Order: sequence, then structure tokens, then C-alpha cells
Amino acid sequence: MKISYISMQFPVPSETFASLDVNALLKLGNKIDVYCLRPKHKQFNQLMNQRHKDCDDLTIKHLDFLNFVMAIIFMISNPLKLFSIIEWIIKVNCNLKDIIKSIVLLPSIFFIYRLLKKNKPDIVHLFWGHYPSMLLYLLEKYMPDVPFTMFLGAHDLETKYQGSVEMSHYAKKVFTHSYDNVEALITMGVEKEKIEVLHRGTVVSDEIIDNVNEKKLESGNITFLIASRLIKEKGIDEVIDVFADFVKKYSSSKLFIAGAGPYKENLQKRIEQYSLKKNIIFLGHISQNELFNYMNKTNFFILMSRYKAERLPNVLKEAMLRKCICITTYTIGIEELIKNKENGFIFENKEQVCNFLNNIDFDHNSLENITKKGQKNIIEKFDVNKIMQKYFNTWENIIKDKNNAK
Repeated sequence: MKISYISMQFPVPSETFASLDVNALLKLGNKIDVYCLRPKHKQFNQLMNQRHKDCDDLTIKHLDFLNFVMAIIFMISNPLKLFSIIEWIIKVNCNLKDIIKSIVLLPSIFFIYRLLKKNKPDIVHLFWGHYPSMLLYLLEKYMPDVPFTMFLGAHDLETKYQGSVEMSHYAKKVFTHSYDNVEALITMGVEKEKIEVLHRGTVVSDEIIDNVNEKKLESGNITFLIASRLIKEKGIDEVIDVFADFVKKYSSSKLFIAGAGPYKENLQKRIEQYSLKKNIIFLGHISQNELFNYMNKTNFFILMSRYKAERLPNVLKEAMLRKCICITTYTIGIEELIKNKENGFIFENKEQVCNFLNNIDFDHNSLENITKKGQKNIIEKFDVNKIMQKYFNTWENIIKDKNNAK
């Protein structure tokens, strides 16, 4: 199957799940073309080497200067299409900011439309549903023989870009990654019968499971890990507060922080206030394999996100698969991933986490049972290859229906 993926940018450090999806589809024997509205990420070559090395059936197109010029020429040469989409943008959007940004992104949209018209994919899928949905307007109006689907997730629910809702009526299927999103999508105006919930997955294999070290909880050697973009909304400051409280009792414990971002300086100051430079180690942005090596050895993985667009974070799935004791805060949909006190722990606030850790019974058997159940949950419900097989099956049925209708 020839699949065209539409994204803002690909690959990017914070969207490992996108790379996992693409690799799973390639594994099924598909040809994937990824079209991006933005220029290449500054780490493009490094990320491609880490995530998509030797992927012969994967091509990625970004908006560079030459493509921008070609898109402008194409827009000028097709004034009816240009005026039509501008009229549509103004009609469906009430927010002036959305209108302005949509018009600014039009060269990107026409750049991709021009390539799709030339390459004629079997199916087009919007990996992000907001501004890329402008492309669907052109496809529906000028390439009606090409079926398309779209993903609408947490970010789309936060931004509420009206073009997404409008084009969802023409999409063959609207995917989302949490059952808690469904009611919100319906409220936005998406048709219930078009919505299909498929969780984001992670790579599951015998090799990964076999490489997980036997983890012993010893009071003199307890390790914590967090992996996240270093922004305020991710709650890393509260993780440091929790750890600072815990280390009063278990002074040799270590906290490893993996990730990079603008909030690092604030976090460093917080660590200095607690005098915990020897106990808390910044790892910076590390490769997936390096992160997994830390997970394989770490006792606790802790994520206390306040990020409104957080939904079933993949990093928690990866930690559960590697038998970390996972601690997190309540975010939308989290109970679809973690059953509290059964395969992990969910808390309302940092005070509850502190109380739990200070009174924890380091009984190896009881906590090992929790990690075993966590790993089992990921294997059974969050295997990316099984999930992307479901995407493929849906697309295959859409294409069959289209061919039968001819």
C-alpha cells in the first residue's frame, strides 16, 4: 500500500511515537511518503540515523527554500484554487490568529498538494489534524478519488481548529488515542460513527523483555528516572521536590533526568537549593537506546505532568515494559494505561507521592508483582505492531470499498 503521512515535522525528538508508527507500517510492507509543513528539524540527520536507518521504502519531504518558491509559483498559476481555500479558511475559522496562521502556511499546503497530485497515493493520513486539515480541503475538492483519514488527539482538542472539524465530515475515519477523547470530539462536532480509538503503541519484542535486568530494591541503592522535555508543564520541578523529601530518609538514592528544554536552568537552581547536585544527574537529550538502558536498571519511573495535552504518555509504556515501578499523576485517560496499585501508581499531587514513598514497604515480591502486571499490560494492549496492523486493516477496507464503488 502506498501511504502518504501528513505531519508538521518529521522526525522530531519529542515525537518518538510517530517514528514507531511509521516503522511498524514499513514492517508490514508498505511504501510510506511523509510530507511536512515545516522545514527539517535541526537534528534531522541524527534522528534519521537513530530511528530510520536503512528504511528504503520511506521518503520524507520538507518545505525548503526551493519547494517554497515552487509552491508560490503553483499558487499564482492556480488562482481559483488559491482563492477557494482562502475563502474556506475565513468561512470556517472564527479565530483571527488561526486565519492568519492558516494563510501563512498555505505555501506548505500547496507544496504537499502538488506532490500528492503527482504521486497519487492509495490513502492519505493526517498524523496531526489541525493546520494540516487545510490540505484535506484541496483533496476533497480537486482529488476526490484519493481517500483520506485523520488523527485528532489531545493537541487538536486544545487548539480546537475548526478546519479539522469541517474536514472530519469528509474523512473516511477519525482516529484518536484515548477513549476519554471521544466525548470531547463529539462535542466539537465530529461524527461519532467515524471515530475509532487506537492507542499509541511501543515496540514489544522478546529481545526487549529478555534484556530487562533483575531489579533489587535495596535501601542503599534506590534509583529514580524521569524522561521528558524540560518544560514547566511536565512537572519535573515537583519530581525534584518529591525526590528531595525521599532522600532525607534514603540519602544514597539517585534521580536521573533525561531530556532537554528551556526549563533546565530553573530546575538546576531548585537542585542547588536542596543541595542535591550529587544525587540528581542531568543526562540531557539521549538516544532511545540509551534511555532504555537506564530504564532496564532503574527502580522507579516518575512522571508528574501538568501538561493539558498529555494522553497516555509513551514514555510510561516504555518504562512499564522494562519493569519500572511507575508513579504518575492524574491526566486525561491515564487509567486506560495504569490501574492504580495494580500495575502502577496514580496520585493527585506531590504530597500524596511523598507520603507513599516514605511509607512504602520495600517488599520485593509485592512490588515485583506490580511491575510484572505492568509489563503484561503493555505486551497485551500497547504493542505498536498490532496497533498499526489495525490502522492498515482499516485503510485496506476503505480502499476496497472505493474500488467496489467504481
